[in-house]
Amino acid sequence: MKVVLAIILITILAPSVFANSDTPADILGLYADSEGFDTCLDDVGSLQVVELFLILKNPSFDTLHGFEVGISHPVLVEVVNTSFANTEAVNAGSEDNMIVSFDTPTTTETLTLLATVSLLYLDNQYASYFLDLVGADPGVLDPLYPALELAEGQWIQAQTNTTSGTEHVFQINWCGVPVQGVSFDRVKSLYR
Repeated sequence: MKVVLAIILITILAPSVFANSDTPADILGLYADSEGFDTCLDDVGSLQVVELFLILKNPSFDTLHGFEVGISHPVLVEVVNTSFANTEAVNAGSEDNMIVSFDTPTTTETLTLLATVSLLYLDNQYASYFLDLVGADPGVLDPLYPALELAEGQWIQAQTNTTSGTEHVFQINWCGVPVQGVSFDRVKSLYR
């Protein structure tokens, strides 16, 4: 009888326990696709312009009044343009140091496109580079973190996505390969 009761309780309670294990809230990330899946672009060549999407995933709020985020990138990758999904966005920062407010708040969904970022890849080698999301400078949070404005003056820290196996949010070239440098000898040494 106790076994039957235990099985019934587990059957009833299990779905509610597992329902709370969803993806974390308020994730800000750079993606190669507008669906927020691809965190790496492969076969990017010299002087090629690529577009990335700055997406907010699983917001814990209904409207967004602004955001602050910087894109940390190597010298051979340049942010050349940023366009915002909310046409009433005002960027008081720069293309790679965004301090954005919205004249009309953005309604958030499970995936909310905030901006499209155009990058120019300047390297003439087939090298791998990483991008990170950092706090805008100057920013409202101390220490500086990517920030989301939920209401006038009410800011929270955004979490950032990371690529598989790294602490970076986006990778250019060598997708799926554990990169320790740009030489083939370094990659071979990982498998010795």
